Amino acid sequence: MQNNLNKLLSKIKNDKQIILKLMQTAFTRAVSAFGTFVFNFVLARYLGATELGNFMIAYSLLIGLGFFARFGLSSAIMRFAAIMYSEKQFGKIRKLRQDVFFISLVVTIVFGVFLVLFRDYISTVFFNSNKVSDILLVFAFALPFYSYQTIQSSFFKAYAKPQIAPFFEVGLTTFITGTSIAILAWFGMNINGVNASIVFFFASVIVALMGYIMLNRIVKKAQSGNEYQKENYTGFFSSLPDYALSAFTGYLLKFSPTIILGLYASSKDVGLYSLANSTAFVVNFVLWIVSTVYAPHFANSYYKNEMNELRRLVRNSTLYMMIIALPIFIVIVSFPTFILGLFGEEFKEAKNALLIMAVAQLFNVATGPVYFLLNMTGHEKYLRNIVICTAIVSVLSSFLLSPYYGFMGAAISSALGLVLQNAIAFSVSKKYLGISFFNKE
Repeated sequence: MQNNLNKLLSKIKNDKQIILKLMQTAFTRAVSAFGTFVFNFVLARYLGATELGNFMIAYSLLIGLGFFARFGLSSAIMRFAAIMYSEKQFGKIRKLRQDVFFISLVVTIVFGVFLVLFRDYISTVFFNSNKVSDILLVFAFALPFYSYQTIQSSFFKAYAKPQIAPFFEVGLTTFITGTSIAILAWFGMNINGVNASIVFFFASVIVALMGYIMLNRIVKKAQSGNEYQKENYTGFFSSLPDYALSAFTGYLLKFSPTIILGLYASSKDVGLYSLANSTAFVVNFVLWIVSTVYAPHFANSYYKNEMNELRRLVRNSTLYMMIIALPIFIVIVSFPTFILGLFGEEFKEAKNALLIMAVAQLFNVATGPVYFLLNMTGHEKYLRNIVICTAIVSVLSSFLLSPYYGFMGAAISSALGLVLQNAIAFSVSKKYLGISFFNKE
């Protein structure tokens, strides 16, 4: 026992700088996660299960269009911009930021116009609810700002500033949205899905502008007052199709149960599933933190062919994640009814769905940061194939189970896809990178 403790302390000592960055990132991510909690709590309290379901259907479509619009840009930025920043290739970074901004703006405007034109058709034909249409109209205008937030976050991570990234992505947007809605309700304003989406739009604009200013400051400081002319770069755009396909099928894996549930079940079922899913995701909270901090190190170690260092980073990061995730998992499975009851009495019936998805999320953590690992080491094609296969399984199981078992069917489908994806990705990482998370050093 003492020997194992000494080994753990030794690992922590060797990773002191990374651990410090992990702690900083954990704090900012905790603020971001609190924002998401406030967002879900306020919406559940003021909208109820049915109206929350309508909002989440529209929100899921917003996220899906964002994945399409970015076309793998976020993952490619984390890999290529991390190397550029490490090698002080600021001319290439300047050109990359300009290109990415232009592409994101043009594509999101086109998708936004599509959403405006076809929102009524999508709402009535697919979801049998005209209330979704007005929310989609607002989200069409929010799409460019929402999508660019995610791109900005990837640049922060690539610049070795993962502790800043959560403040300039969806977590801060949801925090501003949730608190603003609570304040408006306190002043007597009637809260519905449309009002909530309008608040979300303004929050997205504010966060996107804040992130743009902060990114400029970081780059100028790193350049030490020097001016760099824009330089061309290679390999970035050729990698996008694989990253895009992985990202979109990953979206299907995560959000197809919500959309399919909206097709075959009631809005209340969608609300129950969405809340149980977001609550279970708290177990996975630490995976995002650790992966964000370690992803640039994975890319640089592989780029320099330092495979032993790469394996050490993967093993240590997995250990740190389990130390944090396990207590959270125990709390959720011990008090599921109490936790769901905080959002309202009607949400307590999602207890079993919460338990199923919490187990799946713990498995996700236990297999390590394999998604980021494959993406950062040039194995995005393998990850693409893995995500496609598991997304197909998740979508088919959702179509089979959701019409008969409602939100429970969606929970089972989501958990099945998640476990299958991480089990295969774990196996591929072991085969092609020699990663074994249980090897002794």
